Amino acid sequence: MFNLFRSAQIPTLKSIYICESAGKKLEAVSSISAIENQGLKGDRYQVKKGYWDPVEGCQITIITLHEIAHAQKRSQISLDHGEHRRNLVLANIHPKKLIGKTIQIGEAIFKYWKPRPPCGYLDQIVMKGTAKALGKGSGYCFMVVKGGRISVGDHVHLIS
Repeated sequence: MFNLFRSAQIPTLKSIYICESAGKKLEAVSSISAIENQGLKGDRYQVKKGYWDPVEGCQITIITLHEIAHAQKRSQISLDHGEHRRNLVLANIHPKKLIGKTIQIGEAIFKYWKPRPPCGYLDQIVMKGTAKALGKGSGYCFMVVKGGRISVGDHVHLIS
């Protein structure tokens, strides 16, 4: 394993969000179990109650602080409490560094699957203009390759 950046700032897991079913408010948690081939324990996608599940649900979704900051510059919409509707928020990493990668956070290993651009559903449950503020490049689907515990503050490592 090695760091995704060659700088003093190590990529870290900044926030974890889950909710029990589509459209419910996201809940911030400090630690959670990632379940292999399923998602985060108790999250809507792990229990198959996510909005996209019938079509193409993700096991987990990831966004970076870089993307959130960019969205907040374009809009007055607050994204500080999970309004982005992503499971994991990563700090100190550019989003393009995640594309096609396998990463380890805490005990768990995640593999990039595909981009997850925001959709109009966000405008219905958060606020009109949320999807546009985030933009097409905000968010990625990952699969849980190896389950395990993850916690806010864990370092993000690229699996070599």
